[in-house]
Amino acid sequence: MDIFLITTRGLEPVGAQELATIPAVTLGELGYRRVSARCEGALAPLLALRTVDDVFLGVAVWDAIGRTREALAELRARGAALRLYEAAAACADTRPLDWPPAFSVTAGFVEQRNYTMDEIKEAVAQ
Repeated sequence: MDIFLITTRGLEPVGAQELATIPAVTLGELGYRRVSARCEGALAPLLALRTVDDVFLGVAVWDAIGRTREALAELRARGAALRLYEAAAACADTRPLDWPPAFSVTAGFVEQRNYTMDEIKEAVAQ
């Protein structure tokens, strides 16, 4: 599974170093408050990380989304194709989950768009 962790600014290398001690993990990129990785084994060891704020399963990263409002329909379609129950099953192997499971959408963009972050979240959630 693709994973990423969020940590306090400046602790990204420390979080990555701690993450690298888990044998089934292959480190990816370090960014601002973020470390990406791939976990080929059980997720439970991730719960013991001490230098990170949160650990997430990465289910999708979408680049090249248009600036016009028509992009919201594309986001809605991409959201419908997500394999969320596989991610939920991986989490359920680690800890109990409510059923149906709850998911949250995070989104970010740099350039100006003709829609808002809340509209992105709503489109994907639909």
